Amino acid sequence: MASTKRATEKRTAQLVALAVAAVLVSPFLLVINAAVMTPEQFAKDSVFALPTPPVLDNLLALIGQDAPMLDPIGRTVFVSIVLMLTQIPVSVVAAYVFATIPFRFGQGIFWAIITLWAVPPIVTVIPLYVMMVNWGIAGGVWAIVFPVLFLSPYALFLLRQHFSTIPRELFDAARVDGAGHLRMIWSLVVPLSSPVLWFVAVVTFVTQW
Repeated sequence: MASTKRATEKRTAQLVALAVAAVLVSPFLLVINAAVMTPEQFAKDSVFALPTPPVLDNLLALIGQDAPMLDPIGRTVFVSIVLMLTQIPVSVVAAYVFATIPFRFGQGIFWAIITLWAVPPIVTVIPLYVMMVNWGIAGGVWAIVFPVLFLSPYALFLLRQHFSTIPRELFDAARVDGAGHLRMIWSLVVPLSSPVLWFVAVVTFVTQW
C-alpha cells in the first residue's frame, strides 16, 4: 500500500514537473516557430500556426551584413562568462570567511555588502559613467565588466547561508589533518556545495546576459 502511494506521488510529481516545463519552454518554441515563418505568413496567421514551408531567411539575416548580430552576441557571451568566472571564486572565498571565521564587525560588513543588492542601479549610473570616463574605457565592453567584476551580493548571501549549514566538525577534522583555509575551501567546501555553485553559476550567467 505504501509503495503504491509513493509510486502515485512520484507520477504526480513528474506530471506536475512536465506541465511546468511545458509552460516554461512554450514561449521559446513559439519564438522559433515564428522565426521560420515567411513575413507574409507571420502577418496573416497565428503564431500557433505551423510554418508552411519553414524558411531560414529570417535567421540568416541576423548574421548577414545588413544586420550583424554575431558581434553583439559575442560581446554578451564574453561579458557573461568573464563575470561568472570572476564573481563565483571571489564570492566563494568571501562567503567562506563570513560563514566560518568570526572577526570583529564581520556581521556588520556582511550586511553592508548585502544592502548593495537593494540599491537601485539607476542611482549608480552617473557615478559609474564618470568613473569609466576618467579611466578611459567608457563605451567599451570593460565599462560593463569592471563595476561588478569581483563580487555579487546575491551569490555572497546564498553561498554564505549554505556554508553556514556545513557541520563544524568537518572543519575541525580538516584542521587536525593540517588543512589550511584554502585547502578546506577546495577540498571540503566546494565538493559539498557543488549543486549550489552550479545554481549560482547559472543565475550569474543568465543575470549578466
